[in-house]
Amino acid sequence: MKKALTIVILVSLLLSISLAEAQVPSPPDVPTLGPSLTIVSSGNDYTNVKITTPINQTNYSGELILIITVEAVGLLGQFGNVGYSIDGGTIYSIRNLAKSVDDKTGYPEQYWYKTTAKASLTLPNLSDGFHTITVYYGWQYPAYLEVSAYTTIDFSIGNAHATPEIFIKSPSNLSITNSNSTLLSFFLRQIQPLATSASIFYSLDGENYSIDSFSKAKVGAIINKVTPFNEKIANLSDGLHFLSVYAQVFYFDSWLFEGNSSIEFNVDASSPAITQLSITNKTYNTQNTALSFNLNEKTSWIAYNLDNQGNITLQGNTTLTGLSYGSHSIVVYANDTLGNMGKTDNVSFEIKKIDFTSVIALSGIAVVIVIGVALGLLVYFKKYHKKTNK
Repeated sequence: MKKALTIVILVSLLLSISLAEAQVPSPPDVPTLGPSLTIVSSGNDYTNVKITTPINQTNYSGELILIITVEAVGLLGQFGNVGYSIDGGTIYSIRNLAKSVDDKTGYPEQYWYKTTAKASLTLPNLSDGFHTITVYYGWQYPAYLEVSAYTTIDFSIGNAHATPEIFIKSPSNLSITNSNSTLLSFFLRQIQPLATSASIFYSLDGENYSIDSFSKAKVGAIINKVTPFNEKIANLSDGLHFLSVYAQVFYFDSWLFEGNSSIEFNVDASSPAITQLSITNKTYNTQNTALSFNLNEKTSWIAYNLDNQGNITLQGNTTLTGLSYGSHSIVVYANDTLGNMGKTDNVSFEIKKIDFTSVIALSGIAVVIVIGVALGLLVYFKKYHKKTNK
């Protein structure tokens, strides 16, 4: 009885340990949080990442301060790592975090607390132009990174001038897409207070398409701002395309300033063609059959599926060996370097055993025919020889 009472007292003491004493170990603080490609989520109900400075779609000059706040709910107040990246580069840890733990009231379980972390740091000198800064919250382990939340801000650096500037964010220059449509995403900046109208359009392979226009009453919406535009471009053919975005801005109704930006990109939305397949819909008298074919483009993966038994990866032409007698089917697949998949039709063929009885019978008939022909020729030549000797 005394032993049971002691255990109850120990459990009660453990449950009443203060938050500071019962902190769950945090992940190790590391120089970098790893590449952003490992991001698995842009947020959840219990995590919030805020960037106070810089402000989205704003132009800056000189030194820039990054001010952030991260709120995360964790068991006993556990808290992960915070980091930032500029223009999609390396994610660097933010180490000078000031943390505070809120009261647990209102959270889903008894031992879940919200931690609020704040930081302020000077960013490295950035070149004039458009930039993106992303702040991440997550866990870092030696071989695995799972970021649970992040937020991104777009801004620009540099002195304003009258010529409008355009930065095309997507599609990227010299990129290749496997879709017949793409999202044209770009930023416009450097529209000064004296602007009286503006028009934005793009040119695709020499043909112009309007995006937006701003009259004297509307132009104030883009003055002294970094303005994002998004335009879907559909029905793209395979091949190389030339894309230019233009901004024409009038000052005092007649003073025209023009800006533009151009890129090239490729479209490859077609599946690879597999032609001249060596196996056709016919009967074969051998259990070893050559499998060969031609491809019209580079591939990242080739395989065949025999009798629906699963894909077998290929490096090129091969020979199917040990095929059983009877009916078979085969399909050949190929993925190009962008992931477009091509395949052949389902080809049915048969492996048939040679009937040696029929072969022997046919051979016997052939021998009889040959002997008969030979005897006939012999009789003919004898008669001919007698006539010539008379």
